[in-house]
Amino acid sequence: MNVRLQLLVPAVVVALMSAAGTLSAQSIQYPSSAERWGVFEIVLSGPSAGNPYVDVSLGATFTRSGSSVSVAGFYDGGGTYRIRFMPTQEGSWSFTTTSNVAALSGRTGAFTATSPAGNNHGPVRVRDQFHFRYEDGSPYHHIGTTWYNWTNQTASLQEQTLQTLTGTRFNKMRFLIFPKYYVHNTDSPAVWPFEGSPHAWDFDRPVYAFWKNFENRVRQLRDRGIEADIIINNPYDGWGLPEIKHQRAREDRHWRHIIARLSAFRNVWWSMSNEYELWNSDDGYWDSMFQLFRDNDPYGHLRSIHNMFQVYDHSKPWVTHASLQSQSHFPMDLTRSLRLQYGKPIVWDEVQYEGNIPEFWGRLTPEEMTGRFWTGLTDGSYVGHSETYLHPQNIIW
Repeated sequence: MNVRLQLLVPAVVVALMSAAGTLSAQSIQYPSSAERWGVFEIVLSGPSAGNPYVDVSLGATFTRSGSSVSVAGFYDGGGTYRIRFMPTQEGSWSFTTTSNVAALSGRTGAFTATSPAGNNHGPVRVRDQFHFRYEDGSPYHHIGTTWYNWTNQTASLQEQTLQTLTGTRFNKMRFLIFPKYYVHNTDSPAVWPFEGSPHAWDFDRPVYAFWKNFENRVRQLRDRGIEADIIINNPYDGWGLPEIKHQRAREDRHWRHIIARLSAFRNVWWSMSNEYELWNSDDGYWDSMFQLFRDNDPYGHLRSIHNMFQVYDHSKPWVTHASLQSQSHFPMDLTRSLRLQYGKPIVWDEVQYEGNIPEFWGRLTPEEMTGRFWTGLTDGSYVGHSETYLHPQNIIW
């Protein structure tokens, strides 16, 4: 038996008639079951001419016992379209697709959501106002780390990093989508997120190899029981990628693509930006971005934003928890007052870095880093680890 078909059986593979009445290659494939809080994926063949990323809209409504959930799909290059859905309840689900392309619209099907297995406890949620737990009620004790430029390193280094992480107790990782240009990080990535060249990007044409690699890393973290705290905007750039913020329609489309592609992974957390005021100091911009993610993510994943000196108002309703960087004017000693001010979990994701580089922010001793974890814990917050040790090949991120 063909291995690919065996993985999809019983799947649906349908040939459609084109508008001219001739047989076309349009098809639909999907599995007969998926775990609760797993990823159910519909794969459709459709038009590849023109620019489907811009021109084609796609989505589906999933229905179970009278309730329904609508999700967006996305174009994945080569005439392939995908719709991903995370079933939140066990049992029988049905779906109907919608699109402005007739061949992709009105497609129907059904599947069964089975019991979660292994380390599948569902998404992490806020619990008892200041803490976290998995959706199935299991405790989630946050022990985070940061590898900003992980998915923009070489493939071998990405794999090495993943294997190193697997042997630790870290259960959340913060990392960027866009590549980082900063001290110790100035190399161009092998694959860019968009077509074009530095300072001349075509934000209407994603490079699908980049996005497939990124989602695969999110999937690999999920399979290891590690949350993926995805940093969407990155101000540390040497190639002009932040120019997208001056093209609002394209930026909105980019954000919606991220949500459609990644939100069905249960381990996703959304961080609007790292050191956000360096990207845009106008809080109105961030209010709009938060609301777009809140309104278009059907699963309500955790949402935050990370500061440098300017601190966002984390009491706003679209923020689920405070993701903070400690500074001399904004020390961890503020934890108890911030809990009262925001009424939400406090996560000190950046408390400087354990390491030995010359910069002041990257030379904490292991004992000092441990002390900051202890300070955060005893004051009722959570703390994230990060490190910056010198390396013979200058590999630091």
